[in-house]
Amino acid sequence: MPSSLLKTTGSPLRCGISTGVISASKMPSARGEQQGVKKLIAQHADAIILQSLDNRAIERDIPLADEAGIPVFLVETTVMEKDKLLGAVVADIAGSGELQARWIQRDAADRQVQVGVLQGSNGGYHQTINEAITKALPPNAELIDTAYTNENEDTARQAAQPMATDHPDLGYLIVVTERMALAARTGLDAAGATKVKIVTADGTDAGLAALKSGRFAATVSYSPCESGQLTVEITIALLRHWSAAKFTKGMPPNYCGASGLDRCL
Repeated sequence: MPSSLLKTTGSPLRCGISTGVISASKMPSARGEQQGVKKLIAQHADAIILQSLDNRAIERDIPLADEAGIPVFLVETTVMEKDKLLGAVVADIAGSGELQARWIQRDAADRQVQVGVLQGSNGGYHQTINEAITKALPPNAELIDTAYTNENEDTARQAAQPMATDHPDLGYLIVVTERMALAARTGLDAAGATKVKIVTADGTDAGLAALKSGRFAATVSYSPCESGQLTVEITIALLRHWSAAKFTKGMPPNYCGASGLDRCL
């Protein structure tokens, strides 16, 4: 979800009011995120809904909006500085990492296996996921390498290929998002590591297609459609001073495997 501009005119929502949402940024970087926030400030947004890349970016973005008198609502965050926020949908980020590790535990059974991780960055919610993965992996699953994509597909592809080459017994690769996982699959295949199983997260159409085709082994889904609608409805309620919880738990993550794909559609 990109940064968004929220105004009180436009298309109807389920909660009985109307709103307009304008995308401000699709750049998967902290710099692009800040540019999006500045754009929304210049357009005099009533509120900014922000799904940030990491906590360090949030620490720069929120003061900009706060200085302009524009409240910020965060999506899928671990939350900080609550007094400076309009509110947040708090994601079970650690739960996502735990589910990924537990899927490997179930799939590997008693076999000794090697696991690699491709994370987005070394910090913020990526660090939370990585710590959860490390804690939840079973004793028979050795974490042999962790690399960072910075949400760049070329970097993901280039990181996956040598990871497979350097570790010929690599059995599983956990990748931060499905978009990065598709690039990593290309890198693995180029290295001849076609049997390495990818476990990822998002639940996008492209990700579910990759599950069905066998390019992915499993993915963790947050139901982004429901999460997005919940975010907009709570933001509008808070702006209008209606009764609503400022900090709300997001949709619980669920894993999707090729054998149970029906549950994810």
